[in-house]
Amino acid sequence: MYLTQLEEALNENTPAGNLRKLVREIDERNFSSSGDGNICRAIAKNPNTPPDILKELFSEHGYPFDVLNNPILDLLLLENPNFINELFENHKYHYYDDTIEPFFCLDEWAASHKNKFIRIAVAKNPEALETVLEELVQDNDRDVRLAVVNNMRVGFDILKKFFEDEDKEVRYAAMNKYKTISDRNMLLKDWF
Repeated sequence: MYLTQLEEALNENTPAGNLRKLVREIDERNFSSSGDGNICRAIAKNPNTPPDILKELFSEHGYPFDVLNNPILDLLLLENPNFINELFENHKYHYYDDTIEPFFCLDEWAASHKNKFIRIAVAKNPEALETVLEELVQDNDRDVRLAVVNNMRVGFDILKKFFEDEDKEVRYAAMNKYKTISDRNMLLKDWF
């Protein structure tokens, strides 16, 4: 029985070597076929895809969410606890470029990352969990703390923690935002 490339990519019984070959064929034709994106997405989700191909699909081909949703990811992390770091080291722009939403599912990992720009991106993320933002309140880098202050989701409780910050600019930004929110809330109260 002949399988199309998409069917082969979707089949969880397809050997890793065949999945690698499919990615190479797509590379050779420079994504010229209209179905190449769907094939890559299916390979990124296929549990038989080798880790090096997952990294490639994550970074070079632009299928990070599909790779992160691969059912084999938990086992890969058992085998290589540094796998997530390796993914992002190969594809840093997900956390550097403000036009690309960070992966909020990895915010806890990213909030403690050694690279301050990754921590800043998490602090700016409007979808960041409050617990992650509270962790970043204690960050040693003032730029990270400023990013937390400027996060549109940050409320009074977190802002108050910055009133005694060691950095004058962080304190001022927190107090200014607190006042702006207070003024807006007072105005809304008067209207309703």
